[in-house]
Amino acid sequence: MKKIIISAVSLFLIISILSINALALTPTYTVSDSYGNSVYYQRLCDVKLTGNYAKDIVAVAMSQKGYHEGIDKNDLSGGSESGNGNYTEYCNWYGKRVSWCALFISWCARQAKIPESIISTNSNAAGTQCNYGEKKFFFSQYIPREGDIIYVDSKNDNISNHVGLVTGADENYIYTIEGNKSNRVKEVVYYRNTGKQTTDKNVIILYYGVPEYNQKNILGDVNSDEIINSSDALMLLNYCVGNISLTKSQKERADVNFDGKFNSSDALVMLNLSVAV
Repeated sequence: MKKIIISAVSLFLIISILSINALALTPTYTVSDSYGNSVYYQRLCDVKLTGNYAKDIVAVAMSQKGYHEGIDKNDLSGGSESGNGNYTEYCNWYGKRVSWCALFISWCARQAKIPESIISTNSNAAGTQCNYGEKKFFFSQYIPREGDIIYVDSKNDNISNHVGLVTGADENYIYTIEGNKSNRVKEVVYYRNTGKQTTDKNVIILYYGVPEYNQKNILGDVNSDEIINSSDALMLLNYCVGNISLTKSQKERADVNFDGKFNSSDALVMLNLSVAV
């Protein structure tokens, strides 16, 4: 009987998945009216989450490229060209106006559904250590990858005062997306061999923060095979009818709609994710 139930539910989910698009991002909080009417909000909602945390946080960050500080607390649309004073949607989410390069990474992590255990909420870019709970690698000791965090020194004192997200790297350059770069979200390029910014040699990467985006932590990958597909949905359905048990970490990966439950609704989202990958 249980096999019949699972087969019927699986068929329903497959039919459902064929009739809807890949999973789009839903903000994790109530956005401001100003931001909600902006192009940056639309770009955020157009992001398709894959469950690959490194790719997802970069996709969220890139959706905000060009966002500029507003002139006051009611101007958070990102369209201002003269705003300053840290009036941003990211500070609105945080509940406090602060220098927001570090905060931007945390905001992106939360919208990408990355757990606090991997990237914590942090507004501090200063110091000599990593500030999100991630591992530290000095510039010369590590080859950067998508989703890594750079810690930058622009004062020649060997202390970080700015952070950004790595979007990619090749044999010559390191590419990043950074919040609060000239009061906006901006792409920046650094030389691979020296870590110096291509447009300002006084700005240099000191070290990298490397979050543990372990593939085993991929949201929706219940069976830990590093792929999100119908096998994960079927495994969850088997759990739902009592055929198998799930570990705590498997349950965390199974709750893809973040409602604290593990059921066919999550299985449907997994199938959406498998289409998005």
